[in-house]
Amino acid sequence: MKLAILSDIHGNLEALERCLQYLDEQRDITFTAVLGDIVGYGADPCLCIEKIRDRADIAIIGNHDAAVIETTNIEYFNLLARKAITWTQEQISAEDRAYLAGMPYKIIKDNILFTHGTPGEPEKWMYIFNWFDAVNEFGNFSESICFVGHSHVPGIFGQPALILHDSGPVQLDPAGKYIINVGSVGQPRDNDPRLSFAVLDRNNWTIEIVRLEYDVVTARQKIIDDNLPQFLGDRLLMGR
Repeated sequence: MKLAILSDIHGNLEALERCLQYLDEQRDITFTAVLGDIVGYGADPCLCIEKIRDRADIAIIGNHDAAVIETTNIEYFNLLARKAITWTQEQISAEDRAYLAGMPYKIIKDNILFTHGTPGEPEKWMYIFNWFDAVNEFGNFSESICFVGHSHVPGIFGQPALILHDSGPVQLDPAGKYIINVGSVGQPRDNDPRLSFAVLDRNNWTIEIVRLEYDVVTARQKIIDDNLPQFLGDRLLMGR
């Protein structure tokens, strides 16, 4: 059984559609999890919600989703993010709001924890950027793997070591414990503009951080055309 784990789509329809196209081509991927921030920043929040609602087996709430439905204080966000959140609030329907409001902070399934930020206190929206951040969280969950997003930077953090990943599947220890940041579908921030997500093979116990190119030019132009801050479009070209 293979699982696809997506996070931080942020209203980027072009990136999401490319990701879903890949999943459709990989017929052995039978389960899809989304770790939050379906909306925020990008120009297509409604269509992204629709596609995730139709496709995801489980979906977790992220901080931008929570801000849009006003369960997290918008003042915690920078000015550009606040502008995008306010704009998104004007775009989405009551049905969209209800879907976002129904997403939990974390889900545990088959000895795997899925959450947006950290396993310990997911509602505080803390980040896991590196192994030092991960070390402080290993004691906060008992499952074999905790999948996270939020930082937009992919990483595989094992106990007791950081696992380097370049391309292709990485072998995990079935007896080990891991925090895996799947990166961002819609707004990567590791100086690589390609979208990022993860695929877990439960049979072989491997993890792969998948990177794909997509129509970033169109995604950027939509942001500009909708009078959202231009930097939110420009950063897509840089992956930062």
